[in-house]
Amino acid sequence: MINELICMPEEDRPRFYGLIVSPTRDLTKQIATTIEQIVAATGEAIHTMTLIAGTDDDARLRAAISGPSPCNILVATPGSLLKVLEAGGDVVTGVRHLVLDEADELMAQNFRDTMIDIVTRLNADPTRPSRRSMLFSATIDGERKPGTRRLTDLVTRPDRVSVDVRDAPMPARLRHCRMAVPARVGRDWALNNTLLALPAGPPRPRQIVFVDTKIAAHRLAWFINEVAGEPQTIRAGEKYQPSGLRAVALHGDLKQRARDAATAQFIGRSANVLVATDVGARGLDFPDVALVVNHSVPQTRQHYTHRAGRTARNEAAGTVVTLLGRDDVARFMEIEGVLGVEMERMPAPAGTQPLRIMAAGKAADIATQKTWRGKMKGGKPKGVKRVSK
Repeated sequence: MINELICMPEEDRPRFYGLIVSPTRDLTKQIATTIEQIVAATGEAIHTMTLIAGTDDDARLRAAISGPSPCNILVATPGSLLKVLEAGGDVVTGVRHLVLDEADELMAQNFRDTMIDIVTRLNADPTRPSRRSMLFSATIDGERKPGTRRLTDLVTRPDRVSVDVRDAPMPARLRHCRMAVPARVGRDWALNNTLLALPAGPPRPRQIVFVDTKIAAHRLAWFINEVAGEPQTIRAGEKYQPSGLRAVALHGDLKQRARDAATAQFIGRSANVLVATDVGARGLDFPDVALVVNHSVPQTRQHYTHRAGRTARNEAAGTVVTLLGRDDVARFMEIEGVLGVEMERMPAPAGTQPLRIMAAGKAADIATQKTWRGKMKGGKPKGVKRVSK
């Protein structure tokens, strides 16, 4: 797509020549940034624009539609794109390349109808030129699931290009570990010890903690910032030794400015722990992530694959640790069997979690449940008192 635009005279490069759709705002911005970096290296005047909620992208796009502002490649999330199309925005005429990144997620329940509507509008364009459609994902299943449509239903006579890794060994640089966590230990205490197991640096390595819910993301970010500490210090009740951990939360309900701030802090190392829902597992490229912790067990093999893919990137080493409660073991064994990977068993922390950790965890539960909606400041619920260490 970029090569084709480069080969054209600048004045002949059409608007909206390429349309890229991705499921999350963060991935959309990352794709646009990558395109801009590639184009900058060529010295060519190829213009990229994003379309995501919570920004002024909508106004800028309308200016590009009605005026001389150029936009050769549009990168958008499904909902924002459909909103512009329904309002009469003419961004489908002339699209020669349609790219669906994380295509399996785009055809999941949350996005399926929106994507079908978008592609139907593209196909209904009476002036539609020939178009190349490309669908990408690390986890596209070949079978049709009940009540869903195949990804290939959106394109005509598709060719499938795949890399079959089912029989390939997992790279030695990526360790897969599981930790059975007894109730007397608790996930928070296990998480505290796991995050602190890596060498402290400087700088302390980047780590990502995955959770199932938005409330849990805020709760654990607050817990790490306010409570987590060196195990021997907490247990003995001695003077608290700072852990060097600083966490930020990332999930889909954060406003765009807060999401940008969280990722910027994590990339810039002012925060070294990112506590995220699966919105942080799809396609985002954070440098030098040494450890991924599944505080909650992934729902499916695909979720595990995407979470694990945040570490051991670019030939670096990395570790994935999944914390298992009593009710998680059977489900995770199914995922483990499908992956074909034998997990290393990591021992849970010895003894019982300190009362200080237990009390702080319960306080965080109550405080976060009451105050997280629209009242968050960084990783800490507004108005929640700091727990004595």
